[in-house]
Amino acid sequence: MTVEQLQIHIDSAFPMASAMSGDPVGIHVDSRRNTVARVLTCLDVTDKVISEAVHEQCDTIVAFHPLIYSGLQRVLTTDRIGNLVRRLIEHDIALICVHTAFDAAPNGTNALLCSRLEADVIRHLVPSPSGIGGMGLVARVHNPCTQEAFAEKLSDVCGSPVRWSKGPAELISTIAVVGGSGMSFVDSALASGVDAFITADVRYHGFFGVEGRLALFDPGHYEMEQFVVHGLADILSHLLSTVAFVPTTVRTSPVQYTISSHRAA
Repeated sequence: MTVEQLQIHIDSAFPMASAMSGDPVGIHVDSRRNTVARVLTCLDVTDKVISEAVHEQCDTIVAFHPLIYSGLQRVLTTDRIGNLVRRLIEHDIALICVHTAFDAAPNGTNALLCSRLEADVIRHLVPSPSGIGGMGLVARVHNPCTQEAFAEKLSDVCGSPVRWSKGPAELISTIAVVGGSGMSFVDSALASGVDAFITADVRYHGFFGVEGRLALFDPGHYEMEQFVVHGLADILSHLLSTVAFVPTTVRTSPVQYTISSHRAA
């Protein structure tokens, strides 16, 4: 199978037309050998991920986040993006990125988190203009619970501290989910009538904007999307039995958390 053929199969599962406008999904780096037999899936392309791909003898990487967001003017070893592109070319490893095309898929980023939160998907929060998929999901939780209990569950599922603000609902029964930086969809979440909105990278004043109208939960960007690594590998493995898909073991988030053990007297 060639890199271009793999892209065609990926497009059949996660149509690139459903990606948000301007999102650079698709092939970022091709390869001289142009053969695909063993693929590493990851959230972000980093030095450690490329080293793992080399160690695992992978000829291709399928990443969630795009490596090149805008025009690459120089390939310099002193620049993070340029150095990663150089290493991919040096090791003849192709790179395909799926990002919001996978977000928009019915079994994509948001569905993976809903499943772990034991919530049944009802519909897309914002249908795609292309008519294929959509951004965000509206879902109903199996066991409604208090806002405090839901924050604890979300923390357990994502393995991270959760920042949140209260809404009017006594119990969380319905949720809207937009993985990653999804505050641009907050008005859609409010209009949907859900009890809570889960997204990441929420600013301080963003919490003020919905306080008392909608419970707002932020478990972290990487933490919401971390399930994509295995999700991609599982979905693509069922699609292409002749190709081996290997989920990365690298935790790519650069963000660390420290909770003080000291308490005020």
